Amino acid sequence: MEDQFVYRLATEEQWLRAQKTGTIQLTDLDNRDGFIHLSTAGQIILTANLHFTGHLRLWALLFDRGDLEDKLKWEKAPNRWDKLPHYYGDLGVGSVRKVLEMKRRPGGSFGIVTKGAL
Repeated sequence: MEDQFVYRLATEEQWLRAQKTGTIQLTDLDNRDGFIHLSTAGQIILTANLHFTGHLRLWALLFDRGDLEDKLKWEKAPNRWDKLPHYYGDLGVGSVRKVLEMKRRPGGSFGIVTKGAL
């Protein structure tokens, strides 16, 4: 995989909680699978549309892959054609390089708002 950055999608509530605690919280899916689900830039829109249907806004937390490499694995996921980045460890807010806002577009799918929150 050649992507320099990977992303963690978070709801507004999850991102606010992470800022208070200093740690990116695990979702039920993360707990079930035993790792933190991440996406590349090319995967992020599909991931948002598949797993965050009940949300109007998300935050895409950008991490430098080099900071995570020791616990980052690229693995095939069911119903996906490419390998996804999975992180086996704790993600601290201090490792977040940038935060991008994602909003639902008029047709209902997510898009990335380019102005960052950080």
